[in-house]
Amino acid sequence: MGLDLHTKNFLECLKNNTPGKLKAGIDIGRNVALVAQMGNIAFRTGEKVSWNDEKQQFLTATANKLITPVYNNGYSLPKY
Repeated sequence: MGLDLHTKNFLECLKNNTPGKLKAGIDIGRNVALVAQMGNIAFRTGEKVSWNDEKQQFLTATANKLITPVYNNGYSLPKY
């Protein structure tokens, strides 16, 4: 339920161009997503991971390899 309310608030702010009415700022969402991905990457590598926010990368090469996804069957994201 809480996620639904945040999503609705986010979409309303996008639609109405009113970022000042966000109940949780974009930086909070970014930090939550970062921590979730750190957990996924720590699980996949079996390592304790640390994030260097200034460099936008992990402290280990193994974890850094998982930042950019490897797509199957030649798929790639379009470049705009």
